Amino acid sequence: MAQQYVTTTTTTQTTQGNPPSVAATPQAGSSVQTQSRRRDRLETYYDILQALEAGPQKPTRIMYKANLSWAILQEYIKTLEAKSLVVSDMDGSRKYYRLSEKGFGVLNEIRSITESLAITQD
Repeated sequence: MAQQYVTTTTTTQTTQGNPPSVAATPQAGSSVQTQSRRRDRLETYYDILQALEAGPQKPTRIMYKANLSWAILQEYIKTLEAKSLVVSDMDGSRKYYRLSEKGFGVLNEIRSITESLAITQD
């Protein structure tokens, strides 16, 4: 017997600035399945910049804070470094990343635009 699903969109506001999630709710007591959408590139860059806002971070810490795989993090960090938004520093054999002044400016601009447009996201 095929299950029927009702799609609902949540509108709870959070401080993270993520878009609303869509969940499929099964009918008549069947199991629950959740659908989520992928972040776009801007959201991923924003999450990395936010992870670095508190100060220099090791790559693994950035991965956890931004919820990224190692390969994806390397791709994005390389781009952010090329754009002079992120700077890498070595402490012995350990590499740390931090926001540049330009990176702080871009992070604040993204926040300002989001607030100006009154974009509320889950």
